[in-house]
Formats: sequence, structure tokens, C-alpha cells
Amino acid sequence: MQIPTIKFTYADRSIELEELIIWVLKPLFVLFIYFAVFGRNVIIMGVGGGLASVLLGFAVFSLTALHFVFFRDQQRVSQLTYLVILFFILIAVKPFLSYLIYDTRPNQVLRYAIEVGVNFGMLFATYYLIRNKIITPKFFLYAFGIMGLIVSVQLVINLAGMTVVRRVAGLRGALNYTASTLAMCAIVWAMVIYSINTDLLKNGKYKKILAVTAFVLVLFGVIITGSRAALLSFLIGIFLLQIFGMKSRKFTKYVISFSLILFAFIVYIAMNIDMTLLINRFTYQALAEMAIVRGELYWRSVADLTFVEFIFGRADLYTFDDSVVEAGRTVNTHNIFLSFIRYNGIISFFMFLLILYIIFATYFRLYAKNKSKPKLRLTEASIIVLLVMAIIYSMFSGGRTTRIFVVFIQMGFAMGYLEMLRTIKSEEEYKKLIL
Repeated sequence: MQIPTIKFTYADRSIELEELIIWVLKPLFVLFIYFAVFGRNVIIMGVGGGLASVLLGFAVFSLTALHFVFFRDQQRVSQLTYLVILFFILIAVKPFLSYLIYDTRPNQVLRYAIEVGVNFGMLFATYYLIRNKIITPKFFLYAFGIMGLIVSVQLVINLAGMTVVRRVAGLRGALNYTASTLAMCAIVWAMVIYSINTDLLKNGKYKKILAVTAFVLVLFGVIITGSRAALLSFLIGIFLLQIFGMKSRKFTKYVISFSLILFAFIVYIAMNIDMTLLINRFTYQALAEMAIVRGELYWRSVADLTFVEFIFGRADLYTFDDSVVEAGRTVNTHNIFLSFIRYNGIISFFMFLLILYIIFATYFRLYAKNKSKPKLRLTEASIIVLLVMAIIYSMFSGGRTTRIFVVFIQMGFAMGYLEMLRTIKSEEEYKKLIL
């Protein structure tokens, strides 16, 4: 479907409607990244980060859908995208059967379905914008990195005047989410540092100093959240980045240098505040107790299901009534895979695994093709590294599965990136889109 060309006049310049949509989308997408990925704890003009992320996600998706319907010559999407659409339809619609089978209030099921739709909108918007180069991979990564840096600086500023730190204050239930996304942000800054180092630009030295400073601040932000899952995610992320992205012989030297800078920064902070309570979260006893609690929770997530419930799911929808969670069978799985089994059955679980398998298999074919090209290999590594880190969070600390926005945003980024490559006509064009 095509619509007549619509033009607007501003400062004696004619602007087409498509150009205006793209012009609006870019800053809107940056705000979307800030609120949906990092700013769930922020309140601006009475609007909380969770609500702001939903509203911005809806705005970005609406403009994306408008562009998709009216301004695309070819409106085809890949088979993987069709599979993802089918998956979201399944997990959104299937819980309505619980209204007929179980004693589940219809308004709870409707709210769950709406939240599933919100996550799909975020995934599709990210996928479409990357796929059509409206938002380039470089733009996505820098937006991710800069917004994460802003949040890290906010967290460090929050330490001012404190004498004792347990875990950083003010994040409430979004603490582990913020920590894990900051861990991904730290990996992004590591990519930027390596990219600057390989470019050997004229002003590369100063850019590298700024990038290193950003990396240290963000990683410090991760540490003061006290999130164990986030630190584990960071370690796995940096390991994967070295294998698939950097392959750097100087990697050990950089790790030591970063560690010394970070250690000095922590020592300086610790001279003014007591971080004992924060550090106690990483003792053997604390880790062992948390492992037991999580193990019992994971086991309970599926152990009390009947065979029929295991196959077809039991949408007890813990997310909307905490009193029911304490009194009944409802369980907060804290694990995206177990939640698919519990609420939608084993079929949705295998569909999600199939989606991940296709993404990873496609990436590994790409890696085999470009592993000898550092510039290409580095940014391409973000496909698997960031998605794996998001999944780690969703497996260990993920609360409400429908609100783990970063998982579906990173999935959309991976899908869009892989499809974008099909439209690249030359290596020179490709280098303009990556770090």
C-alpha cells in the first residue's frame, strides 16, 4: 500500500512525511532505550519509568508500523519473524483458555496479554528499525552505551552524603534489571574501546580515554547495585566478546589496567563510605543461601504442575495479585524458560528455544565468514553477546517475564541485524553502519 507524497514546509524547506517520521524516530528511540532498558526507576513529571517505557514503546512501534505499512516497497519479513509473531500470539492468547478451565479472573488474563503485546511491540520496532537501517547497529550501541552511562553517573551521585551502603537505594524491584542492563552497557563500552584502538584515528587517544572512563563508571555502577547475576553476566559477556569479537593478544593487559583503575576508584569511594554491607552479599554463605532459595523456586515452578498443565500450561498469573502468590499455587518463576512452561505449556518453551537456535545458528555462520575481519567481527559479536547476557538475567533474576523488556529488545536487535546484512551491497557500505 502506498499513500500520496505528503510534504511539510519548514524554514523554506520541504520535508516529506517519511523523512519526518524517520527524523522523529531517532530521538524517540534514544528515549525509549533510556526508559525501557535503564530508567525503570526514574520518575519524571509524575510519570514512572515503567509507564514511560510502555508509552514510548507504543509511540516507537506506532511510527514503525506506519512506516512499514505505507513506505516499504517490499513488505516481506523472514520466516523467523513469522515464527516470532506466531510465538507471541500463542503466549498472549492461550492464557484465555484458563478462564474456562481454571478460576482465573478475565481482567488478569487480559492484562497479561496486553503486557505480552507491549514486549512484542518493542521487539518488532527494534527489529524493523535495524533491518531497514533507519537505526544503524552503531546508533543502537552508542545509544545503549550513553544512556547506560547517564544512569551510572546518577547512581554514583546518589552515594553523595551516604555513610553506609548496603545496596544502591531507590531502585526498588528494578534493581537487578538495572544492574544487568548496565552490565550489557559495560560490554558495549568495551567494544567501543577496542574499535577505537583498531581504528588508530587522529583523535583516537582522547576518544579512548573518554571510553575507558565510561567503562569504569558503568562497571562501578554494576558493582554498587550488589547484583550477583549482573556480575556473572558481565564476566560471561566479556569472555564471549574476547572469543567472538576482539581476539586480542593485549586483552590481558587491558583487563589488568581496567581492574586497577576500578579498584582505585572503589578504594577512593570506600574511604568516605562503609561498603561492608554491600560486600557481604558476595560471601560464600550469602551465595549458598541464594542458590538454595532459587533452586527451590525453580523446582516448585514446574513440580506442582499436573501432566495436562505441563503440556498446555497453567496461567495462574502471579504477576497481578501478591496476596494470591502467598496463599495459593501461584509462583513467580524468576526464570523466562520456566515461566513459558508454567503459563503456556511445553510447546511455547520449545518454540522459544527454536527461535534462539535459529538466531545463534545464523550468527555462527556469519562469524565463520567474517572471523578474519576485526571491524566486521567486533560489531557482529554484539548480536550474540548482548542477547546471551539478557537471557542470563532472565534466567536468574528475571521477575515478571512480561516486563523483561531488554530480552526482547536484544532479540529484535539480533533479528534486525541479521536481516539487514542481506541488503548490504558492499563492505564499504557495511563499515559505515558498524563501530
